[in-house]
Amino acid sequence: MYLAIELLSLPLYALASIKSRSLLSTEAGLKYFILGAFSSGVFLFGVSLIYFATGSLNFSETGQLFAGTSITLLDFTNPDTSLSYISAYFIGIIMVLTGLLFKLTAVPFHM
Repeated sequence: MYLAIELLSLPLYALASIKSRSLLSTEAGLKYFILGAFSSGVFLFGVSLIYFATGSLNFSETGQLFAGTSITLLDFTNPDTSLSYISAYFIGIIMVLTGLLFKLTAVPFHM
């Protein structure tokens, strides 16, 4: 998924700076590239947090792992349900969604 998003965004960077003689066009292309690199970094760091918390990137496995976990009733003797893994999982999900929304230039993330 990540590779497909990046390959689709490369022509968009070129289209943003298609007028080579215009400084505004070059600036827009550079800003769009920097924003894309930032969103890719946020997305990949979120994926790494999800992998840290679950040990898998399969959606069904990650959903089953945290389906019955209650944050208020944690068993700290079981490392699979400790607060650090749960918080890393949810922060990872938020970062993945933020990176994707930056790539899609959704409403609160557009420039």
